[in-house]
Amino acid sequence: MKFHDKNPSFKAIVYFADGNKRTFYSRDFPFTGSKERKPLLGFARLEKMILKWGKLAESAIIYSVQNNMENSRYIWGYRAAHGEKIILVHPNFIKEREAKNEKIQNYRDTSKIKNQ
Repeated sequence: MKFHDKNPSFKAIVYFADGNKRTFYSRDFPFTGSKERKPLLGFARLEKMILKWGKLAESAIIYSVQNNMENSRYIWGYRAAHGEKIILVHPNFIKEREAKNEKIQNYRDTSKIKNQ
């Protein structure tokens, strides 16, 4: 294992809109052979990655690895306010809700036909 692969400063947990969840770790070194660690560079790279995904990433949280404190939150590609809560919705819930709405619409359509 190379020197620069060890001990990241930050980790990002990203919840995607399709229901997947992935964890990414910061790359704190400016280039491959660098011996100088720059934690803020790693944080900026994680943030850039999350902002680039935009609406594909439903929500994301960046944590500090050393003390496991939350540093920032992102919702649908935008940085969330410090006190704003992230509510995750399971993809099956959305499918079930759409199926229920479709059944209601079909019922309304059939009742209109019966009333005419």
